[in-house]
Amino acid sequence: MVLHLLKPTIAYHVSTPNIIVANPNWPGNLEQVVKPLLVTLSVFVALVSRPTLAASCDSATTQADMNVCASNANQKSDKQLNDLYRQIVGLLAGDRAALELFNSAQRAWTVFRDSECKFVGSAYEGGSIQGMVVSNCLRTLTDLRVEDFRRFVACEEGGNDCYAEFVPPN
Repeated sequence: MVLHLLKPTIAYHVSTPNIIVANPNWPGNLEQVVKPLLVTLSVFVALVSRPTLAASCDSATTQADMNVCASNANQKSDKQLNDLYRQIVGLLAGDRAALELFNSAQRAWTVFRDSECKFVGSAYEGGSIQGMVVSNCLRTLTDLRVEDFRRFVACEEGGNDCYAEFVPPN
């Protein structure tokens, strides 16, 4: 039995069912043939197996599409948060103590957000919906933090509305 790869002149002889021996008369290197094939195959598999995203997240019907949409929405919120964070760092640049407190608060908030959403997602452990639930939780909490940051950035010096409003429960 003879296997032909790429060119009919490149022949490999099968000496046993599991062993392929290169034809000693062929001047080429086996790696020169196999590596490009493996790369091409890997790219093809990656493209084919990649979940397709619905034209609009409003019309997403598969769990894979909904997971991607939730992740994208979370990334968008996270970018807004990071942009505002950089603005606040710039505003606090002259007050080292306030900047350190702000950074400490942000680190603690990030730990809270991530832990809270991990907890919320744990109810769906192993399920295909878990990623969407976690992403939606992260986005919701991040959007709340974005609003806090927007109030801070819009604050006039000496104003009472510089920080998030804390209303005691009834």
